[in-house]
Amino acid sequence: MLYTASKGINMFNGRKTQLNLTLKGYYTGKIDGIIGRMTLASLLLAAGMNKAPKVPLSPALGEALAKYLDPAGINTPLRVSHFLAQAACETWAFTTLKEKGGNAYFARYEMRKDLGNTSPGDGVKYCGRGLLNTTGKSNYIALNKMTGIDCVNHPELLEQPGNAVQSAVMYWASHNANRAADADDLSLVTRIINGGQNGLKDRQTFLDRLKGVIEL
Repeated sequence: MLYTASKGINMFNGRKTQLNLTLKGYYTGKIDGIIGRMTLASLLLAAGMNKAPKVPLSPALGEALAKYLDPAGINTPLRVSHFLAQAACETWAFTTLKEKGGNAYFARYEMRKDLGNTSPGDGVKYCGRGLLNTTGKSNYIALNKMTGIDCVNHPELLEQPGNAVQSAVMYWASHNANRAADADDLSLVTRIINGGQNGLKDRQTFLDRLKGVIEL
């Protein structure tokens, strides 16, 4: 359990959120007001307007989100909406935890000193992975130090749902993205996560969908 409607005005109205998700066909659990793994998994479906079979990762991601979101302070409607909107854009609506494109595409990252890719093959090895598409050896090293996940020697570990969520939450918290989310500043949140404004329109779409089901 993460949080319930009884914890204050900044927290979810869990019951109404679950009812909204149920009416849209994304949630089939008990209407109990508890924002836990099942409700969080349903929010992933709602963000991408997908049914469960199209997002087989959703149960495992929902379980990991239930574990890691609240300790990082990602526990208000705005914070969760912005976090999941960014994650939806980076993971093609939670359908993959590895950047699409293949080795030919990842070659664009080769010898990119700004990403810490200084050895041949780093571009492919340290392509985008995880819930927020961690890219580049320097970012993998930083996450390894923050989380203890040995993603430098085994970058594929960020493709595991639990590691994908933990690494994303740690990155979000270490870059103070909650403050930008509190201001409802999508442009700033996107700059923190993406480094630019790539996919801003899609991020806005995901954000609007989430705001449409999450209630105070």
